[in-house]
Amino acid sequence: MLLDLTWRMHPDVTSFVSRSFYEGRLGSEARCATQAVVVDGIDTTGLRASFVEHLGDRVRSDAEAERVREVIAVSYTHLDVYKRQSESRSSL
Repeated sequence: MLLDLTWRMHPDVTSFVSRSFYEGRLGSEARCATQAVVVDGIDTTGLRASFVEHLGDRVRSDAEAERVREVIAVSYTHLDVYKRQSESRSSL
C-alpha cells in the first residue's frame, strides 16, 4: 500500500523522489507548493551546497560549523518575512 500524497515536501522535491523511487505515483499536497528556502533573495527548493575551504579538518571543522550557523540564521530571517507574506496572501 502506498500513501501517494506527501504533506511535507515541495512539489519540486516530491517530483524527483516520485520518479526515482515510486514510479511517478507520489504527489504533494497543494499547500506544499508555498514552501521555499530563500537563498540570496531567491526562493529555492531542493538540495543546496555551501562550500567551505579548509585544510586538515578531518574530525571537526569549526569553519563548517560556522557556515551551517550562517545558513540557518539567514534562512530563519527570510522565513519570518516569507511567513508574513504568505499570511497576508492567504487573508485575501
